[in-house]
Amino acid sequence: MPKIRVAVDEKRVRRLEARWPLPFISEPERVFRFEVLGAPRTKGNSPVPVWNKRRLIILPSRPCRRWLKAALEQVPFLRQASGLKGMIVVPVRVAAVFYRDRAAGDLDNYEKGLGDFLQRARLLSNDKHIASWDGSRLDIDRVRPRVEIEITVLGL
Repeated sequence: MPKIRVAVDEKRVRRLEARWPLPFISEPERVFRFEVLGAPRTKGNSPVPVWNKRRLIILPSRPCRRWLKAALEQVPFLRQASGLKGMIVVPVRVAAVFYRDRAAGDLDNYEKGLGDFLQRARLLSNDKHIASWDGSRLDIDRVRPRVEIEITVLGL
């Protein structure tokens, strides 16, 4: 049975390699730590419905989109600081401390926004690979709002 699982995972990795030219990280127990500067915003506080041709899509709130844009500009520096040279394609454990500028929002919506960021930044191939959010919490720092992130690769 394990051989079938490995074969399926290798097939998925080859398919992903064809789409994305980044190296893939799958070694278990590797830990990457980095910090995203800027006041984090929740994904679900005011979703924006938009018609895309014949389909209704729901966009994240405007503050969340602004935060995502600012955070994505930091990605090259985050990769260099953390040593994360490629994209993670296996399950991971994420621990994030959200230092907010005000006491608003709940942890779940902050985690959803961070998952979207990790996928858009191509740090994770898909945010569904986040197996757990162990150690994530909300805190307040009005002077220097940020998100401190620790990603632990769990392996196959």
